[in-house]
Amino acid sequence: MGLFTYTKNHRTVNIVRKDATGKFSSSSNVSTYTLTATEYSETRLFSIVNDQIGGKEIVYNLSSEPRSVPVTVEGGRIQFKFGDRPTEVYERDKMTATAEGRFVDVWEKVQ
Repeated sequence: MGLFTYTKNHRTVNIVRKDATGKFSSSSNVSTYTLTATEYSETRLFSIVNDQIGGKEIVYNLSSEPRSVPVTVEGGRIQFKFGDRPTEVYERDKMTATAEGRFVDVWEKVQ
């Protein structure tokens, strides 16, 4: 379950998962961003990752290094691959995140 929010200049992603044994994994990410016809840039404000499933300690990350990647824009579709995140494709009222060989998530806009 998750919530993915974009404002004019901020991006937030909050995700929680529960495995078959009842253990949880969650992450929260807050960044500033800019999007142009050729580039997506993002600067992390903070992230928190809690991975009981993987047996890891909670990780707080306050590093704020700006990063940029090229963007492909075609017929109303915006696509980019940002670091170790899945490939993100934005079309109309949905975003599809694809991690090759692992998963495909579809996020739909709600009002």
